[in-house]
Amino acid sequence: MLMAELEPEPKPKLEPKPEPEPEPEPELEPGPGPEPKPEPEPEPESEPEPEPEPKPKPKPKPKPKPKPKPEPKPELEPKSEPKPDPESEPESEPESEPESEFRPKPELSPRQNLTINVSLSCSLSLRLTLSIGSACDSA
Repeated sequence: MLMAELEPEPKPKLEPKPEPEPEPEPELEPGPGPEPKPEPEPEPESEPEPEPEPKPKPKPKPKPKPKPKPEPKPELEPKSEPKPDPESEPESEPESEPESEFRPKPELSPRQNLTINVSLSCSLSLRLTLSIGSACDSA
C-alpha cells in the first residue's frame, strides 16, 4: 500500500511543469516590439577593418629566400670554373675520370657538371657530387 501512495505523488509534480512554459511565451511578444535590435547591424560593417592587418605577416617570410638566389647565379656561368676549383679540387680530380667514362659527350667537363649541382644549393650540391663519386668508384 505504501507503493501505491508513492505513485500518485510524482504524477502531480509533472503537471505543474508544463504550466511555467506558457509564461515565457508572452514575455517574448513584448521583446520584439522595441526596434533597437536592428541597430546592431551597422556593427558588422566595422568588422572588415581588421582584415588588412594579416597582410603584413607574409612580408617577413620572403626575406630568407633572396639570400640563396644570388649565390648560384654566378656559379652557373662557365667562366666561374676557376672559383670552384680550390674548393672541389680534391673531390673533382679523382671523380673527373670516372664521370667522363659514363657520359659519352667529351665536350662536357666534370667541372661544369659540378657548377650545375652547386646552383641547386650549396649544401645539397656537395652531397650530390659525393653520391655520384661513390657510384662511379663502385662501378
